[in-house]
Amino acid sequence: MTEKKIKDVIVRSSLLVGVSIFCMGGAIPTIDAYIPPPDTEAPRDLAIPSGGRIIDSVELSQEADIQQESSAYTPPPDDEAPVDPSYSGGIRGDCDGLADNNSAQQLSLTALAPSQQVGATISTQPTLTWFSPDDEAHTISLDLYQYRDGQWKSIFFEREITESQSGFMSYTLPDDTTLEVGELYLWTIKLQCEPNDPSSWKEAEASFRVGSPPESWTGVQGERIQQARQYMQAGFWYDAISLLVSAPLTDVEQIYRRDLLLGLADFEESVAEDNIIALEEALASARTEGDESVIDQIETQLADAQALLPTGSQVSSFEQLRLIAEELTGEE
Repeated sequence: MTEKKIKDVIVRSSLLVGVSIFCMGGAIPTIDAYIPPPDTEAPRDLAIPSGGRIIDSVELSQEADIQQESSAYTPPPDDEAPVDPSYSGGIRGDCDGLADNNSAQQLSLTALAPSQQVGATISTQPTLTWFSPDDEAHTISLDLYQYRDGQWKSIFFEREITESQSGFMSYTLPDDTTLEVGELYLWTIKLQCEPNDPSSWKEAEASFRVGSPPESWTGVQGERIQQARQYMQAGFWYDAISLLVSAPLTDVEQIYRRDLLLGLADFEESVAEDNIIALEEALASARTEGDESVIDQIETQLADAQALLPTGSQVSSFEQLRLIAEELTGEE
């Protein structure tokens, strides 16, 4: 592998993995993100939600149609890797600290959106969705940034938007905040555990681009689940999931939401694993060529990439999505 190819891998890795410290500058080159093959996802068995009623044959048929006609997660047509900062879940946990100590079973504050790839919305006032782990109410604040001229520029910072409640939550940008089509944005949700102690706050974030509808787009039609499927087929994750956050949902809607989250988790994991493979190959080539400076860079990037995968008590962002999807299905 040539030195140029090795450096390309390093740049790509830095975009996919991100850093844990907020950085405010540096022009980022456009790099295509990893796109999974369309036939990589196996069909999922039908399931009865825990605690829910038995689904009748008509609903089972509806669910089978949903699984057959739409993939669980469809990347946007103009997919791209995230621009730093990308924390892959931020400072995770809940306000009691249980998720940090027993994360194999404990759910954490989680943005319900792609983190290994820039998500997409068709709305200039999109709805942002997340999972909140705490039963006790805490203030939720939101940071919103726009990427312009090689920098993340704040639209607003620590705007208090609501009180937390356990489960799925969402926030639609108000009339005084209209985003621009084609622009890239980053949002960070903050759970203010101790209002006067920011070090105790938990964070989750994701980035998205406001997209234009495809030429064949005629809008969404039908019932809520049909609209969500049409949004997802066009690659508009934010618009699809926003329809499936507020209770009450039917059993079939809950199952479709579960499959969306599981499909996103599978995609996120495949991106992380693909990045590790590329870095391992680059490291082997760099060691053959004996370039110590390049070796050091790749080893650092590889360690960061491997940190995204679950190890020991650490639960990855995509494992969190799976936990949320499975444990909350049927509880509404």
